Amino acid sequence: MAKYCVQANLTFDTKAKRDKLHAELLTKLAYKPTWGEVFIGASPSTPLSVSTDEDNRPAQSLLVRYNYRADMNAMYEFIKDKMAKIPLLSGSVSRHVCGHDEGSPWNCRDDPKAEYEEFVR
Repeated sequence: MAKYCVQANLTFDTKAKRDKLHAELLTKLAYKPTWGEVFIGASPSTPLSVSTDEDNRPAQSLLVRYNYRADMNAMYEFIKDKMAKIPLLSGSVSRHVCGHDEGSPWNCRDDPKAEYEEFVR
């Protein structure tokens, strides 16, 4: 059964803005049925307090696979809206139908079945 994936890589001008959005993401994730490991931070071994990008700017990454399309769409639109409204928040957010675990897996970026969509700012 296909899953519904959201991926985001974001950079901020302040740690406070990163930490605020991180808390909002955790709230949005709470009690939603997901599949597999949910990744939120800079890397699995890096705590949020030291999450920075290669230019030493505060950073936030997210990788989550949902069981339901509506949950994927809600998270994608939430992050996209934040990127449009928060000054100096940049990066990318994408969503796609993930078929890695299907009997005949497909490429999540290039196959039309993936319905890949990305917003970059």
